Amino acid sequence: MITDQPVPAGLTNLIAQILEVDPVLIARERDFTDLGRSSMQEVELLAAIEDGYRITLDYGTFLDLKTVGDLSDAITAATGQGAL
Repeated sequence: MITDQPVPAGLTNLIAQILEVDPVLIARERDFTDLGRSSMQEVELLAAIEDGYRITLDYGTFLDLKTVGDLSDAITAATGQGAL
């Protein structure tokens, strides 16, 4: 599901902190490969998301999420809430 909702500030800050990028670079359409995430950062980001949002995401499913918007939508679906 693709929405026009902006990426929530909390998720933006989390991604920026773990991937060590400027939060200004975080946008729905931004591809994670453009942000330069490493495999260690992937594991760290997944753990932080699961802890912060109290959800469980399959690692393979997580890796299939190509954009920040995909991740935001997956979190929204997993939490059973509307927009984050």
